[in-house]
Amino acid sequence: MTYTQNFQNETTTLSGKSVQSNMYFTKMDYWDIKKATFNLNFQISQLSSRQVSDITVSINGVKFDSFRPKDETGAQSQQIEIPLNLLSGTNKLQINGQILNQTSDKDYQLQQTPANWLTINQGSNVNFEYSLKPAENTLHSFYHHFSGQDTVSFQHSKIVTSNNPSADELTASMIALSGESRVISTDNDQVHVVRMNNSHPKKDDYLMVVAKYNKLPDNLKKQINSNKINNQAIIKTYYTNNRYYLIVTAQTGSLLKKAARFVANEELMNETDKASEMVDANTDTFTSSLHDNGHYQLSSSEDNVQGAGHQETSYFITLPNDHTNIDDSLLKLKFRYSKNLNFNRALATVYINKTIVGSKKLSAAKADGDTMTVNVPRGIALGNSFQVRVAFDLEMLDQNTSDNSNTPWAQIEPKSSIYVKSERGNDLLFSNYPTLFINNQTYDNLAVVIPKTLSNYDFKTLTNIFNLIGNFSKSNTGKIQFYTAKPNKNVLRNSNVIVVGTPKTMI
Repeated sequence: MTYTQNFQNETTTLSGKSVQSNMYFTKMDYWDIKKATFNLNFQISQLSSRQVSDITVSINGVKFDSFRPKDETGAQSQQIEIPLNLLSGTNKLQINGQILNQTSDKDYQLQQTPANWLTINQGSNVNFEYSLKPAENTLHSFYHHFSGQDTVSFQHSKIVTSNNPSADELTASMIALSGESRVISTDNDQVHVVRMNNSHPKKDDYLMVVAKYNKLPDNLKKQINSNKINNQAIIKTYYTNNRYYLIVTAQTGSLLKKAARFVANEELMNETDKASEMVDANTDTFTSSLHDNGHYQLSSSEDNVQGAGHQETSYFITLPNDHTNIDDSLLKLKFRYSKNLNFNRALATVYINKTIVGSKKLSAAKADGDTMTVNVPRGIALGNSFQVRVAFDLEMLDQNTSDNSNTPWAQIEPKSSIYVKSERGNDLLFSNYPTLFINNQTYDNLAVVIPKTLSNYDFKTLTNIFNLIGNFSKSNTGKIQFYTAKPNKNVLRNSNVIVVGTPKTMI
């Protein structure tokens, strides 16, 4: 099989005679990788010397390929095979280069100018050639296959409910879907909720069946001992004929919803290395939540940059989706750096997205422990996620004669953090959807009014709605309730209401 994972990076231009960029990708643990290829789309300055400019690629801190750009202008591409032994689950791919401008037939420009640039074009990717490791008979293994980016992209993952689902069955299905969309790493693909009559399981399909026991098809009922689920729900794997089922069922709607919250908890599913799990009314199924009070750590470990010239490292920060930042946010940076720098030219600069927010000159006296505190400029909108970039301009006193690529260096300490002051946004704008339906990072008391008889289009609509809501929420603790008639005034007064249907089917 083959799967191409595109990088999330937009087209970016890097300036300076020494350039660096980071990209990130993941490898599924159930892939038996045969070959991995990095496809780089780029362009360099028309003034650069192709004989002395070069680009080096490393993965997880290990360099494995260097090349010179082709002797041509315009967009170029380079295919680079990645050594399989360097791959891990989450991978950091780094591009380093020196872009030097030619001034004559035998000379090139060492000064840093705006014409020293490398543009990395959107569309760069990693292509995998692999075979699938079969799913083990555990909840953990099923969950990894079901949530895998290739499984979702190839439409092999489905959530299946009964043909005429009750309100509780629909609630359980949407809780499971929201939890699933929260962990899916692909942007344009989603897991669909379908009825049993429309599931049409094929080879290598992964089906999560969420339904009350009396509505299960006979072949799945046989896998459950009905006496064991009188007062508890069950989550059970069942594999047959290259089709993979996770049966989520109970005798009552309340227990079925409780089991769905278990399935929507990534931590619990990853920890469960057995073929079935019983869930009762006292089972702790809620996702854990960290109360950071607006403080976000940039990195959990030391982060190093090495080499002379302009070096960068970056961090992605995600805010609660129902909040927007306001003025008075603050960034605190703790770092160290080598002592063999030309401190007349050594500098640290901090960016938020593409905006420069502060710089500091480095000094020999503070090389073993320096700090930098930056006020985020007033009026900057950070959105729900943003990038913090820390750039170092590192020049050695003997740079013209040094041949040690490991010096100079700088290290970002794990105590570096940013405090983001924020407030809940309540403006009734389409641009704020679906955050108006989210509170404390979970779906906020949703009342969903639907036709008494659901069409296939209604199922597609619900799939779209709850994929998006789940993608923006981070917890499974919220309330979802379905209604086929107009809810009473108390429900309407205290709920966020979603109405689905056509003029003929709406109540």
